[in-house]
Amino acid sequence: MTAARSRDRVLFVEHIRKGAGMLSTQRQTSTRRRGRLVERLGVAVGALALLGGTVPAGASVSGIYTGTGYDVSYPNCNSPLPSSASFAIIGVGGGRPFTANTCASDEWTAASKVTSITSRSLYFNTGYAGGYAKSINPTCVTDLGSAAVAWGSSRHEKSQEQQAWEIGCSEALYAQGVQPGRPSAWWADVETLNSWSANTTLNRYVIDGLSSGMSSAGVPFGYYSSPAMWGSITGSLTWAPPRPVPALSGVWVAGGACPSTTGSSQMAGGPTWLAQSGTSSAGVDLDKGC
Repeated sequence: MTAARSRDRVLFVEHIRKGAGMLSTQRQTSTRRRGRLVERLGVAVGALALLGGTVPAGASVSGIYTGTGYDVSYPNCNSPLPSSASFAIIGVGGGRPFTANTCASDEWTAASKVTSITSRSLYFNTGYAGGYAKSINPTCVTDLGSAAVAWGSSRHEKSQEQQAWEIGCSEALYAQGVQPGRPSAWWADVETLNSWSANTTLNRYVIDGLSSGMSSAGVPFGYYSSPAMWGSITGSLTWAPPRPVPALSGVWVAGGACPSTTGSSQMAGGPTWLAQSGTSSAGVDLDKGC
């Protein structure tokens, strides 16, 4: 990823300014390379049933990664990949939600040929903009009567919040639809370089929907971000989607380091599974299992 990627069952009923649902449509920069995510899912019970998904069995403190690996996406289509690594994470997006990395299959296959790689995971780009509503997956459309995150008070607020949730859910399902193979884990890239709302309540709904969509894949999932970006986008360093339980498997810290205590949380309440650890001589991001 180019810059940065990111629990407690906190039932969130936070409504910053009425009418603050105006979108801040900063366009993601095409220089942004990819996104990784910290696992933490907020999902409505009814929505999980609708998606037919299963929640990963518990958040392992030590995670599924050991040693050093790498992550690549569309900017690395012609980059030499590390000849030795313990794991690989491939981005399926083209830099923003609902876009595809045209060389994801090649990068997936290349990782399978490195004998030292024991797991291959996938990540995708996330964000919120009103224009993404045209890409909502019918599977994600629900009134969420039993939503884990409470709706706003007015009809307008409910409409915006529901649409934000459906956008997040749809981003996750779109990514699964273009996956080059079954991953060991899914990561959602939550970065400020992507398009997000100035209203952190709407952003929380998007992330809640992301969790629901990722949980339907039946593998561990989480969020890639940095503490600063997670706090900026959600309004709180420790906020995490309230369901399912656990709401995420682990966190991938962008531009950070593994905590001194294995499994310690650096954001979103989830155990730190991965930390970005520099780049290779060819400019490929390197990551360390925590």
